Amino acid sequence: MPDALVLALDVRIDEHGNKQVAVSGWQEDSGVSLEELVETYLPVGLKHVLCTDISRDGTLAGSNRRAV
Repeated sequence: MPDALVLALDVRIDEHGNKQVAVSGWQEDSGVSLEELVETYLPVGLKHVLCTDISRDGTLAGSNRRAV
């Protein structure tokens, strides 16, 4: 059932384009990048990732489709 796994992540993107996964209600940086975490799950069949760019929250800028 590889299609049953969806990784949902809150990601903060800094001015350099670094994508860090946030935890604890966006209050903490996990210390892991989006790319690192995705690579961790690829061997078990990850095919779907749902990301929220929390650096844009409240800006009324819409979805950040370029980010990922």
